Amino acid sequence: MKQYGCWEWGDKAPPKGWFLSRPGAARKQGLDPKKYGAEDFPEAEEDLFAGSPGISLPAMPSAPPLPIGLLFPGQGSQYVKMMMSVKDIPAVKDMLAKAEGILGFDVLKLCLEGPESKLEETEVCQPVMFIAGLAGIEKLRLEREEAVTRCQVLAGLSLGEYTALCAAGVFSFEDGLRLVRKRAEAMQAAAQSPKQAMLSVAGLDKPKLVELCQQAATSEGSGAICQIANELFPKGFSCAGTEPAVLALKELADNAGALQAKVLKTSGGFHTSLMAPAQEQLGKLLDEVLPNMKTPRCAVYMNATAAPIKP
Repeated sequence: MKQYGCWEWGDKAPPKGWFLSRPGAARKQGLDPKKYGAEDFPEAEEDLFAGSPGISLPAMPSAPPLPIGLLFPGQGSQYVKMMMSVKDIPAVKDMLAKAEGILGFDVLKLCLEGPESKLEETEVCQPVMFIAGLAGIEKLRLEREEAVTRCQVLAGLSLGEYTALCAAGVFSFEDGLRLVRKRAEAMQAAAQSPKQAMLSVAGLDKPKLVELCQQAATSEGSGAICQIANELFPKGFSCAGTEPAVLALKELADNAGALQAKVLKTSGGFHTSLMAPAQEQLGKLLDEVLPNMKTPRCAVYMNATAAPIKP
């Protein structure tokens, strides 16, 4: 006989949601009782000791984290009409109003109307993706609040790491947006010369891809750069470098049987030595914001180390 916490169900499982529909059960789990069709009785525990002087209840422990991780996208995931479904959420409206004052342009108008070529510009795209990621959090908060308030881990790809840190409370929306704007401007400047590109490659082993990157760079002569920029998943990578070398890599990867070799919608050879000038500028900016940073409310996995920073 299985034990479900109530004798009345015998050897049968109770109906889905039964446990949380009991009076007070949802609240004890940190959830909204109304979502589970239950009445809430916040006075129940206090009444238990009514008339018993000298007895005090300890504070309710904070609800434990749920097995939920939130992952935020980076540059290259943008598209015209993005944020259409979240534009009327009050918290998003507030962010958009603040963003216009910081960035100097209408973020929502650009997202909804484009043009796509403008949305792809690094100095525009990165702040917009930062805002869009946080807007997604607000949409999720309305649909399933505990997935936001009780998530266990956060992470983000490249620019998305800043979104994750902001969502974890490490820095404010305003500080985060200013950081991202400066990061984007520095990376845009570093990407101006020589012409650069990125390539998503899937289906090849890392040693083989490293070999192909070297071949591509060699084929384009002195000054050419082509290297793995991101390790995304087993046999899944982003490569970056000077544009002719990256295009040469695409052809080599296709011929080697890659499942995918797709040029990304970015304007720079990000996460390579081509970004060294931007790295120096961003380091100084981070040092300025550092005194205002706080401990994250949950674990945030970092791109460079694949290790978490914890509360």
